[in-house]
Amino acid sequence: MKRSFLAFGGDGPRDCPAMSVALLEIKLCIISLLKNYRFAKCKETKALQYHSTNEMFSSITPNSVFVKVIRRSRGILE
Repeated sequence: MKRSFLAFGGDGPRDCPAMSVALLEIKLCIISLLKNYRFAKCKETKALQYHSTNEMFSSITPNSVFVKVIRRSRGILE
């Protein structure tokens, strides 16, 4: 589409100005969670079922996934 206005989409210099900031915030949030908490599978979690339609792609179907979130006494890096 030549010369079309794409306010918050598209590619290049007319990209959404806050998109890179939002992605950075999400990454920092995930890092903070992984640094301060440990995630463990609960015994209520059923085994995951893998479905493969071809050799390159497979999908995971989680029917019921339960995760324990355990606060670390100290962070990973401390």
